[in-house]
Amino acid sequence: MCGHTGYRKTWQSFGGIYFMSPELSFHKRIAVPQQFGWVFLKVQEILAVEAARSYCTFHCQPARRITVSRSLSWAEEQLLVFGFVRSHRSWLVNLHYIEEYSRKDGIHLRLSSGLVIPVSGLHRETLLKQLMEAHLIQTEIRNAISESRK
Repeated sequence: MCGHTGYRKTWQSFGGIYFMSPELSFHKRIAVPQQFGWVFLKVQEILAVEAARSYCTFHCQPARRITVSRSLSWAEEQLLVFGFVRSHRSWLVNLHYIEEYSRKDGIHLRLSSGLVIPVSGLHRETLLKQLMEAHLIQTEIRNAISESRK
């Protein structure tokens, strides 16, 4: 549903990470199945997704949780193109909300909401690479915007 097919003109690729143009990603939603229908979540409100057995819990702003009977792989497929990355076999994180990467008392991330998420050794290198690329991309975009205003 959320693949970038059909949206090619609006996507920008930087180092293998796809970001939707800011004016379009702000309004993008994903359909999350519920027992009696669907919930449409704004992508920018999703902080992280946590897996437990065959269920996923979407941690959203403001302080909202939605649990669905889907795998974390399904959520990853829906959200990968929006700047989400695996930090652990049970967690998918929105790069835009990461405030801290810490190695104190085990490697973990702290999000802007205060949510603390573990980082596994298996996913650490990929996460760090994408964090660095996302930071460079944000700097590059800010510089391009300020240059275009001159």
